Amino acid sequence: MPLSNRNFALPATTFEPFTTPVTPLPRGESKSNADKLEADARGRAQSLDAETAERRTQLFGDLERERDALSHEVDNLRAFEREYRSRLKTYFSQQLEALETSGSADPTTHEAGLTQPKRLRSVLGDDEG
Repeated sequence: MPLSNRNFALPATTFEPFTTPVTPLPRGESKSNADKLEADARGRAQSLDAETAERRTQLFGDLERERDALSHEVDNLRAFEREYRSRLKTYFSQQLEALETSGSADPTTHEAGLTQPKRLRSVLGDDEG
């Protein structure tokens, strides 16, 4: 069957215009609806702004507390390091003195230069050259 002989018309039931009439609202009523929607939107925006500000304040407070705790921990670690270094230096000094006093009785160790370990002196900051 040739194309020109076919019926391409749509049945009346498949395409119908809107059956319910749209009645326009009176001008005053649509204006009040628009004002109400705008007021609701502004209220939600202010609420979101308030929530955001509160959350930001809370987060910054948490971060400041964490920073203070970490700063305190760093201070404690620095104090520990100072004390540890001081004790270590005292220990090395005592060991060096013990080596020097025990080595002075034996002239062979003094002549060999074993009474003044350079590495220990450099660690203590007493390196003479």
